[in-house]
Amino acid sequence: MADESEQRAGEGPRAEHEPREQGVGVGEVRQVAQVWGQAMTEPGMREILWEVFADLRDVYATHFAAWAEEREGLDPEAARDWAQTLLPVAIGLGQGFLVQSALLADFDHAAYLEAITRFLPHDEPRLDG
Repeated sequence: MADESEQRAGEGPRAEHEPREQGVGVGEVRQVAQVWGQAMTEPGMREILWEVFADLRDVYATHFAAWAEEREGLDPEAARDWAQTLLPVAIGLGQGFLVQSALLADFDHAAYLEAITRFLPHDEPRLDG
């Protein structure tokens, strides 16, 4: 793997405050935010983004429902219902991470992820409402 201090083709020098999380730099995250912005004004881009988010929702829903069946013993229908309830929150957490990564020079990736595990129940999930 190339030294992270080296420039990649087509990129300017990276500022020290631009972290790389699992191979994704802030520059790439900024491009995601730009695409989201374009989707608000360009119908073709909006349709592509809707397809991407539909796929994302399907993947999340499948994994969440499987988890709820296996870990919580929910029947398949209840697990699917629970997964649909969780979807907007999970997607919002991901979007929040991306937007803050793109906009805030001092965004603390590790602290964000720690806060999720600290403040959201995970040892004893509340599946019954």
